[in-house]
Amino acid sequence: METVIAGIIEACPKYLQHRRVYVTAGVCLFSFGVSIPYATEGGVYLFQLLDWYASSFNTLLIGCLECIAINWIYGSERFSNDVEMMMGRRFPWVLKVSSSYITPVILFASLILSLFLYDPPSYGEYIYPEYAKVIGILMAVVMSLPIPVILVYQLFKKKGTFLQRLRFASSPSTDWGPSLPEDRELYLEEMHKQPESLIMRLLNSKDKQTALCIGMQRQSFTYDAKEYL
Repeated sequence: METVIAGIIEACPKYLQHRRVYVTAGVCLFSFGVSIPYATEGGVYLFQLLDWYASSFNTLLIGCLECIAINWIYGSERFSNDVEMMMGRRFPWVLKVSSSYITPVILFASLILSLFLYDPPSYGEYIYPEYAKVIGILMAVVMSLPIPVILVYQLFKKKGTFLQRLRFASSPSTDWGPSLPEDRELYLEEMHKQPESLIMRLLNSKDKQTALCIGMQRQSFTYDAKEYL
């Protein structure tokens, strides 16, 4: 619950930072309204259907993407420095190795196995009808749909080639960082000293190669045009 509330407030901090009580009340009321069907006589069947599809697929997918985004796109070293600025101590190396390598591999393997070893939903001896399976799949898709939609939207907002748009969309925004001015100035200084993550370095190298090829093509075209004239 606290994660959802913090995410909503951080999306619009200027308007919601001082209205945390109202945001909390709104989230609680919405959660209460959504959970009412699960308290009915047939709520256990609805809960089992949601747990069968959403909890298995979406949890594994979102957890794996979080590990990749934090450790491989944002950078595990940069994340460790952020933790040190907030907590006063760095991110433990055991957790860094686990979240960078072990956890995403296990989650990805579990996700693949859950897709290949799929069983139709059931509750005791009750077997769900076909339309219930369709509803469960739709619920799982709807919960994961914002991820590709936001990705396409961010790529569409940027300018340049596809690799340039992907690199800009994977970089922190200009307003990312501590809210206090003194902490923010220190954070920006340290951020420029930190090495980029592996994926960002690959995108930069590919982008430079693309720019070099385009430059060579333009030079060749200019040379051919001069020869023609």
